[in-house]
Amino acid sequence: MHHAPAVHFAVGPSRWLARIVWTLWVLGCGAMVAFFTTQALSLPIGLLWGSVLLIGAGTALRSQRGMPCGDLRWDGAAWHWSGFSGASPCHLVLHIDWQQWLVVTLHQQDKRSIWLWLEPRSDRHAWLALRRAVVGARRAAITHGDGDAVGPAQERA
Repeated sequence: MHHAPAVHFAVGPSRWLARIVWTLWVLGCGAMVAFFTTQALSLPIGLLWGSVLLIGAGTALRSQRGMPCGDLRWDGAAWHWSGFSGASPCHLVLHIDWQQWLVVTLHQQDKRSIWLWLEPRSDRHAWLALRRAVVGARRAAITHGDGDAVGPAQERA
């Protein structure tokens, strides 16, 4: 079986996720304006709804800015994430593959899992190599009976 070649991919904040968050926020503002212009509500209720919308927008912005950034590396046998201390490999699980976006989680022993929203940046070749590595490693893991996980590739005995 052929294994995906080694790849190094720089992970930054997801522009796709930021667009979704801001689109939902704008739709929420529009819905709030439409609701309050068609309903007879008191000022305190309007202020309450407005503050809920602003708190939601602040929370979304804070969580989007707090997305992990670092280097994701596949060495041909295991995944490595620069955000984890130590050089031990981590376990990658693919959740969503929409060709132009990937949503994965990374797990390392005794560490909390992190979610990564991956998308192509300016380097198209690195993106294609990353997708080959994720899909190829996942197929190898499934072939070896590891279900959804993408971990260290094992040779057949």
